[in-house]
Parts: sequence; structure tokens; C-alpha cells
Amino acid sequence: MNAYIHAIASDLTLTDDIKDLIPDAGMRRRMSRLLKSSVGAAMQCLRNAGNPTVDAIVTATGFGCLAESEQFLKNLLENDEQLLNPTPFIQSTFNTVGGQIALLTGNVSYNMTYTHRGRSFESAVLDAVSLIETGEAACVLLGAFDFKTPTLEAVIRRLGWPEGYGEGACFFLLNADPQGALARLEKPEFLAESPSEEPDGGYFPTRSAQALSDCLAHGPLTQPVALRHHYLDTAPSVLQVFPV
Repeated sequence: MNAYIHAIASDLTLTDDIKDLIPDAGMRRRMSRLLKSSVGAAMQCLRNAGNPTVDAIVTATGFGCLAESEQFLKNLLENDEQLLNPTPFIQSTFNTVGGQIALLTGNVSYNMTYTHRGRSFESAVLDAVSLIETGEAACVLLGAFDFKTPTLEAVIRRLGWPEGYGEGACFFLLNADPQGALARLEKPEFLAESPSEEPDGGYFPTRSAQALSDCLAHGPLTQPVALRHHYLDTAPSVLQVFPV
């Protein structure tokens, strides 16, 4: 049983107003830019697919919700560990995005987040495709997100990492039906050798998700594509996508 991509969305391609995608004003108000962008992209992806019933939500991130972690630590220092607002702490966990999506959709099924640095999205793809191939899930929402913060940018400069560090959130709706699909997605290949070249401009831990979204941005895939990705000292991995 193969896994097919039926819908995509990213934080840069939202066609609906964020107020429609996340109608709870209180929830929106408490969300950081990362949460609004990521959850908004997920909800847009579901809308693009006709709001199907999802059996699994699988997300990936390299850094998680850095802004919330920074805010919580800042409050901790400024308030001498007293009278702390719990919201930044609650929203600082890596699975916050997956949890918010589940809350908005009323989904109580399988929900997993992968945080394997440069292989985070590839690990999520492996899980999502395996769920469909084994029949454990008929429909999977797959996504990845990573966003910069001023503190992260300062660390990047201090460590001398390559210029052009990027960010973004992308989501994909997968099922086993080839009818009307954009592409067929296979399990990733994890390579053993160390990378010999520097990362391309715009690299970040889950850049491969953005590359996959870019491949399908203009409609169904017409020829096979192999997306090679590595992040800093992480050995390369390859995502292979095929026309239906």
C-alpha cells in the first residue's frame, strides 16, 4: 500500500484568513508567530483536502517553540521564580503544534512529534508512510516547522554558521488513494556518510519539508524527484517523490 500526497499548505501560502483557520480568539491571542503560522498551515492543508477525518497527526521540528522557551526563562529571571505565567511553559514543548491541531479539530487519535535535528522531517515521513503502508492509519496529517528568534540569530552569528538560515512551516495530507493525488511519497533513505558540501542557502533543520512543498506548489508531480538534505553535521538523507 502506497502513501499519496493529496494536499499541501505552508505558512507562506495561506489563502484563508487566520481568524477563520483559528476561530478561537483567546487561543490566537496566546499564540506566538510560530504557533499561528504552523497551526494555520495545518488547518489550511486540511481545508485544501476537504477537511477529511484524520487518523494520525505527525509533526517534526528541529528547535521546537524557541520563542516560548525564551519567554518562560525570561519571566523566570525577571520575577525571581515567583508568580510565573504558565502559558509560555505549556507552549514551549516540542509537541505544542500537534496538540493545538488536535484541540482545534477534536482529534484524539495518534499524535507524534519528531525532534531529530536535521532528520526530524525524514523521521516523521518514515512514521507517516509506515502508518499508511501497514493500514494503521488511512489518513495522516504530516508537517514540519522551525522558526528563528532574535536569540537564535545571535547564536548563529556567534557560532559562524553559514549565512541564509531559514524558517518555515509546511503540512501535507497523506492517504492510500492515488485518485487525484499530487505525488507518491516513499520512505526516506538515511545515508551513512558525512556531508561533503556546505548546506544550501536558506537551510534549517526541517528544510526538506519546504523543498517537498516547493516541488508540489504548481500541481501534481510530472517526474521523479530526489530531495537530498543535510543539516550541519547531520549525515545526509534522501526523500524520493514520484508522479502518480
